[in-house]
Amino acid sequence: MAGDGCCAGAAEQPQAARREADQLAKLSDVRARGDLTDREFQGAKERALR
Repeated sequence: MAGDGCCAGAAEQPQAARREADQLAKLSDVRARGDLTDREFQGAKERALR
């Protein structure tokens, strides 16, 4: 049935993916500036994708 809330989580998935993409882009920028080592970047990336 439409509107019964069966797919309420579906709208959250694109937002979560967008947040993850934004976080990864910011981390990449910080690493490119030299403010993060590759090891720090990898750890932060893993945490962002959990």
